[in-house]
Amino acid sequence: MSRSPQPHYFRQRGFTLMELLVVLVILGFVIAMVAPRLAGIGSEALATVTRTNMAALIGLVTADLQKNGKYPTGMINIVSVDKNTGAYHKPMVSDQDPETGYEVLGHRMDQRHRLHIHHLSEAEALELRGRGVLHVYNYNSPYDRDVATRSPNMQPVAANVAVLMTGGGDNATGSITADLTEQDRDHPETLFRMVFGLGSETSLIKNGQVHGAPTCPESGQDPINYEWKWYSLLLPRLKATAQRLRLDNPLGTSSNGTITAYAAEGVLPGAALTTAARRTLDAYEAQHPAFFAILDSEGLIHPSVDMTGWGIDFNADGDIN
Repeated sequence: MSRSPQPHYFRQRGFTLMELLVVLVILGFVIAMVAPRLAGIGSEALATVTRTNMAALIGLVTADLQKNGKYPTGMINIVSVDKNTGAYHKPMVSDQDPETGYEVLGHRMDQRHRLHIHHLSEAEALELRGRGVLHVYNYNSPYDRDVATRSPNMQPVAANVAVLMTGGGDNATGSITADLTEQDRDHPETLFRMVFGLGSETSLIKNGQVHGAPTCPESGQDPINYEWKWYSLLLPRLKATAQRLRLDNPLGTSSNGTITAYAAEGVLPGAALTTAARRTLDAYEAQHPAFFAILDSEGLIHPSVDMTGWGIDFNADGDIN
């Protein structure tokens, strides 16, 4: 008995070369359209984790301030100490070229806050100690210039100890000088404030409030060419610093600490700023102890005043030049 032929839908048939090419082309278009969106989702996820961590740190530091009136102890002093002279210097800033090796601070962090070495006065050291900052650990990165003993190198907070300050500082001259570069500054209200790192030696970790010293997730998005990838505490402007600023007047004789910040980005002439929103700030005013902030490794700040880009008119000539 002969078998009847199989129905056509049971017969196996391979793909033609043309059909395979069409499928590959379609897959290529799909991947090209979806991949950037997936990358954006990953980037936004890292940013969300960073903001969540910063908000959590704000809550922990606020709780300590409310309960004990003190900031975390054992913070990192993000400076380098020369092993030959003992002089303090600002750590090297990233040149944004991964092929030249690591530097210490991120380029964006430095550009946003204009970090400088600042030698403490006795009054400033006393105020810091009164807020619980009894000692710090000098960072002394191996990616910096010749430095003294590798961190953690504990040092009591006292007069003439140098720290990082935003927008200027006392570079062992006895008076505060300002960085008057009239360019974009994300946060003009942060001028003349001290920055300390939140590393593994802080009381937040030793007391079990935080488990480990997490790096900022966003620091892995760009080529990794700087070492400082942790969160930092930006202190309010101290009363003792405010007194020094009034005396030294680093912004000029006519300003008395008053500066104008425009809601504008770029190096712009006055004609382009006539319609821009503006803020008038007193850069010499002491700030309440609760007016601290958290920085990520790129210099972004939490809590942020707003998301606007600001340019500062230091010399009150109506432009950012």
